[in-house]
Amino acid sequence: MNPRFVLLPFAKQQGHFLIFTITDAHLVTQDLPVTCVTSGGGYLWLGDADGFMHCLDSTFCLSSFRAHTSGPVRHCRQVPGTEHLVVTVGASSEDRDERVCVWNTKKWSLTSKTSLPVCCRSVKTTVGAPQPGGRSLGEVVCLEVAATLDVVLLGHAGGAVQLIKGDITSDRHCRRLVLHEFAVPVTGLHYVPATPSNPKRQKANLEEFLRASSRHIVEQLSPETSVKSADVGSASPVVGSPSSGPTSPYVFACSESQIVSITLGKRDEPIRTNVLDSFGCRVNCSCLLTDPQKPGHPNLVMAHKEALYFYDVDGRGPCIAIEGDKRAICSYKNYLVSIRLSGAQRPTDSQPGFPDPQSSVSLFEFKNKFIGGDFVIPWAHSIIADLGSLFVLCLEADAARGTNSIVELVEKDTQSKLDILFSRKSFNLAIGMAESDNHSKEELAHIHRRYADHLFSQKQYDMAVKEYIQTIGTVEASYVVLRFLESGLINHLTRYLEALHLPENVARGCLTKDHTALLLNSYARLDDSERIDAFLRVSLRQVFSWYQGVGGDRWLCLCVRTGSCTAAGEVTLANQPHIDSDFFACINVLRRAGYPHQALTLARLTSNTADCIQILAEDLKDAEAVLAEINALPFEQALEAVCTHGTFLMQTVPVETAEILDKLCSNPKGGRISAQHFIKIFVNNRTGLMKFLERYIQKVHSIDAAVLNSVETLLELALYEADAISGDAACEDKEAQVAHLHGLVMRLLKHSKVTLQRLVKFLSHLLKYLGNQACNVGKECRFLKSVVHRSHGV
Repeated sequence: MNPRFVLLPFAKQQGHFLIFTITDAHLVTQDLPVTCVTSGGGYLWLGDADGFMHCLDSTFCLSSFRAHTSGPVRHCRQVPGTEHLVVTVGASSEDRDERVCVWNTKKWSLTSKTSLPVCCRSVKTTVGAPQPGGRSLGEVVCLEVAATLDVVLLGHAGGAVQLIKGDITSDRHCRRLVLHEFAVPVTGLHYVPATPSNPKRQKANLEEFLRASSRHIVEQLSPETSVKSADVGSASPVVGSPSSGPTSPYVFACSESQIVSITLGKRDEPIRTNVLDSFGCRVNCSCLLTDPQKPGHPNLVMAHKEALYFYDVDGRGPCIAIEGDKRAICSYKNYLVSIRLSGAQRPTDSQPGFPDPQSSVSLFEFKNKFIGGDFVIPWAHSIIADLGSLFVLCLEADAARGTNSIVELVEKDTQSKLDILFSRKSFNLAIGMAESDNHSKEELAHIHRRYADHLFSQKQYDMAVKEYIQTIGTVEASYVVLRFLESGLINHLTRYLEALHLPENVARGCLTKDHTALLLNSYARLDDSERIDAFLRVSLRQVFSWYQGVGGDRWLCLCVRTGSCTAAGEVTLANQPHIDSDFFACINVLRRAGYPHQALTLARLTSNTADCIQILAEDLKDAEAVLAEINALPFEQALEAVCTHGTFLMQTVPVETAEILDKLCSNPKGGRISAQHFIKIFVNNRTGLMKFLERYIQKVHSIDAAVLNSVETLLELALYEADAISGDAACEDKEAQVAHLHGLVMRLLKHSKVTLQRLVKFLSHLLKYLGNQACNVGKECRFLKSVVHRSHGV
């Protein structure tokens, strides 16, 4: 058995759905002995036993002409792709030989009683045809005409497959070939023309061929290069010639005992014959099925009494088990339409039992594997799919002549079909049908949403989240997020949010910073630090589309020039230039969840220095790292960071903190510093503040309000400290410390930066201080006198 053979039993298919509706029968004629049927170009052609061809248009208006004068029209065929060429097979009155006639109906008016179609070609079916072994070809039992207008295939009762080569629109010389011989009559012929070459592909193949040839020549002329290429590129052989564009034409030929594919050469001679199966089918029980993805390579479908078999030019493919005595098959859109006999089984060779009063028509959707309708239509004879809709020709037989009618099968509109599938909870079929009908992404997304809601209500959360992911970009993400949050399904919510962060969804604008914060929070609730770390490594495309917005190409070039690309061809956040983005919510989520290291990583990756310093100071208590970050900041940001975290730094690393304060004060912009900036840094540390202010006043050479305020603050601190030391009985070396503070006060008052107005204000502080002293009156009076002298007699 062929390894590609796959049996899909009917019991395992999706089921029956009434996708089509049946209309009332249209009476064609009451006394018409129909022998053959064909359609195309908006017309239905009927051949009868009297040699007439009848044309039926869309208004069911019937017009006729005589095609053959000596017997019935045995076969007819509308030339594919044309509206005015019809080929018939029948006997002529001249020699009573069977002939193939080509009729041009372009100038034939259906309403005219005088004009007739023109017979542009008439050839005998057997004269001049080779007869190997002396066997007679027999009468024609099967007819096929190529859309290329130069090939006619005839299947004979003797089993021969004959090809007539020549222009069918003119009576010129033709060439005949016998392609194959069966032991039994031919039941089906299908011609597949050669696939035309693509000029662009041919040009690309030629350029590749020329490049490969030039490389080969250079390698022969250069021994070093030759050796190198042999070592490195020996796995890639040099292209010998550009690949051929078109494929060869081939023919599918069927009989009741065998099915073969015949590949034709340049002169349409058979060059290869593959036996596809050792059993065959009846007449009208095979057709071509075109895959939209491969329009130039149609497959053969053969209806057997047990199943439907699919073939390509090399062998048998899958098989779908649909039982029933099938008498005709046809493809219509995504459906295989078959006529089955539902009555008692007849012998396989008893064709006279067809049409049958108990026949039925079934429509099988072959892509999604379901039955789209099964209708009991008595006397069904032919399926007509080339008139813009689907029709069934019914030939009711009686003792003399039959009544002919046409039944139309109408496919329901898309919404009605989807409603039927939704009512049966067949969401997968609805999705498959929508994809087959090329519905828009928005429509598909809404079907996925309905399916996901159904799965969610059934508590099939794993499958539901997969369907919800398919709705990204159409259905609001908040709708899905809320459903999972309310049910406490954090794992499933995480999977959905991860899909939101995929590059294709980021590029479509489906992601917000709130989704990122929620994803990090979900990771934290799951206590999954590995996934948090992995999330922080964002790919180049995602970073570009998410953060940069405009000018991404220039930024990408910058990353390449600066060597930010990793070995895997990606650029991580850590390796790229500054990103102006708002990540405060995400950073705070990680901090609150107890992941300070990950929060620090995110803050550094997004250049949020303030958050970085805050995490180091408040969460990690790493004073040295805080100082390192502050040292790298500009003046304004460093000043703000010191004012915010100075208390922690002064308590932990006082010496290094003092150095940073001195560095800030010595900055050219340091004149704007006020003592108010650093008061809270030196809480419970008056001595440290006094030393800092004293160094600051000595280094600053400008006179402004900030400096004078610092002088005033230092005076107050010195007087307050002197008063405190004087009242402290346990203080050792009290007089020396007080004298040092008095000396500091005098130096400040003598400083050139102190103006007269400020000096008057300082005197009030001195008087208050002296009023609190109970000893050393003489020394303090001398101190006051020196101060008054400094104030120029005030």
